[in-house]
Amino acid sequence: MNTRRVVLFVLLLQVWHGPGSVRAVAGENKTLQRTVDPIEIDGSQLEAFLGKPFDQMRLLAHRGGRFEPVPYQFDERTPERVYVLPEGPKGSGEGANGILDPQDILVFMVSDAGDKVDRAALGSEIAEVAEITLADPVDGGNAWVYLAGYEDAKSAPPAAFQPKVRMVDDADAYRVRGTSYEMQGFVNEVGGRIYRTGINNSFSVPLSAGGMGTNLLDRMKTRVVGHLFFGAVKLTADENNVIGEFDQFRRGPVRGYGRNWIQLQIPVVVAHLKGPKMYLDVFCYDTFILIPMRIHLSFNPKVVGIFGRMSYGYDMNPDAYGMLFYNSENREGFVIDGRTSPQEKHLNPAVDQWRCVTGPQGTMITSSVWDPQYVKSANIAIQYVDDLNVPVEPEGIPGQIGYHHNQSESKGLKPGSYDSLLCWYFPPHFYQGDLLRLEVIRAYADVRERPVEIRIGGRSFPNPGGWPDPIVPRDKED
Repeated sequence: MNTRRVVLFVLLLQVWHGPGSVRAVAGENKTLQRTVDPIEIDGSQLEAFLGKPFDQMRLLAHRGGRFEPVPYQFDERTPERVYVLPEGPKGSGEGANGILDPQDILVFMVSDAGDKVDRAALGSEIAEVAEITLADPVDGGNAWVYLAGYEDAKSAPPAAFQPKVRMVDDADAYRVRGTSYEMQGFVNEVGGRIYRTGINNSFSVPLSAGGMGTNLLDRMKTRVVGHLFFGAVKLTADENNVIGEFDQFRRGPVRGYGRNWIQLQIPVVVAHLKGPKMYLDVFCYDTFILIPMRIHLSFNPKVVGIFGRMSYGYDMNPDAYGMLFYNSENREGFVIDGRTSPQEKHLNPAVDQWRCVTGPQGTMITSSVWDPQYVKSANIAIQYVDDLNVPVEPEGIPGQIGYHHNQSESKGLKPGSYDSLLCWYFPPHFYQGDLLRLEVIRAYADVRERPVEIRIGGRSFPNPGGWPDPIVPRDKED
């Protein structure tokens, strides 16, 4: 074979191929180091694909010298930007049409992006293509994916992916399982009705993610103490009084998400006073969960002198002995052992940016972003108690074991809605003895604090994936 034929043959190999079948030459190698970010792109940013059926599109990445489909999903929303949630007791496919609309969202993970290539390398069978550049604003690293459109569904390559997270809708409880965590909610019977709530009573990390696979929680304690008429009447509620359900949800290959509502039932009814009600959109990914939350306070305007205290957090169980507790304001670390150390007595109670429980059993990192109006009206403090001799009933195991929680006291909180964001991170293989790996905590925080820049067709915008849209009320919701 002469030199001219060899060159021609190589060029044909670079241009003609289907995804995953023939190697192509990268125009620029991936340099992006970020691995945990979920990427969200509104349909309005993908103009050439608007009106195209989902089954005629694939998300491709060039990795290891080959093009291949990577996990993605299209999340459909109504024109009012309310998610279409077809599963669950009140699930409904209303508003779904199977085509890309401006309000729909393309979702994938930054870790699945690859190298940059020329348009010709994608092949002639692709009708439309959008090159999506992901750029790190911190160090300038880049990576690319390609949204490809085909003339019909038969022309598109197979795209069967194992889900990165599983939401299990059992008759006895709701469970969610990612690659590095598993959680389960309380089941309560209130007023003769069974409620499968989103209040956690079980958390474990599998061996494959560096954990031991054992439940580490006694329970997620959720407590409210209210005073009416300037203290003349006292009302209390806890997680045993919680009612609520995952009414609607959807399970996809990249994330599962659902609408959850929770309400604390106040035992004594005073002038039709209702307990705080929370609406939560729970977005579950492979190693973390993001929860935009709306707290709705509905008081009878004739009730005066309302003030109270609300707390929620995690009380561990004896299987968590030996784990370490840290937060952004207390980085020396406290050993969880059911005994109060001198250092623990001097905990800095300032509102923290993050808190971490880690050990050979696994890791859980939590972070909260509070509604500014709520912060103005509430005195928020962080508390940590590790003492088996101090019970806080109701509880499954007497005493407090590494019990870390928020406590807020308010005398001026007004009726209305307050929006916040709850973040749970479960980095696999995080624990390394006494070494607190701040760079990993930083990586998860960067998802929302220093978001990836997305570039498409000359436009650029920050990735909204770390800040899920605020909850949009549905019919018959407050």
